[in-house]
Amino acid sequence: MGSHLSIQLTKTMGTKHIYPVFKAEIDAQGKMVIINRERMGQFIRRYPGKTMGVTIKPYRKPRGRQEEKYYHAVPKMLVAEAMDLEPEEAHAFLCKLFLTIEEMKMINGKEVRYTRVRGSSELDSVQYSDFNRSIRMWASLPTGDNGLNQTSGLELYIPEPNEADYENYF
Repeated sequence: MGSHLSIQLTKTMGTKHIYPVFKAEIDAQGKMVIINRERMGQFIRRYPGKTMGVTIKPYRKPRGRQEEKYYHAVPKMLVAEAMDLEPEEAHAFLCKLFLTIEEMKMINGKEVRYTRVRGSSELDSVQYSDFNRSIRMWASLPTGDNGLNQTSGLELYIPEPNEADYENYF
């Protein structure tokens, strides 16, 4: 099988609703194969004769609660302590350091480039793991003469998730 996709069914009119996301794969011939076709069938049978919209996009595994707990209990707190910052200040610093992206939009007919800091809530499971790995690698770097930046860290060891006890943190 090929790429994983998520299919989200939405009504085209009406009040706000929450709709399930169904996983699908695209096979070698370009055909979509619904992974749990029975469950999707149960859902769509509730809407006979209704017009529905189908959105197809790459599947993103949502991050789990353990990943969230680890970040807030371990990397964020150790960086906050090392830099003598409040935890939320450390979070803003880490997001600015690792989650700044350049975007481009058309505004008044002109192509405008700008940078913005993504929020950690925008990250899926893989991106969140990469964010934490980047923090650990950066924190271990020697502190340079020009202050903290992408190549100058805190000379700080941050344990990996399986090396830290943070279960009772939240």
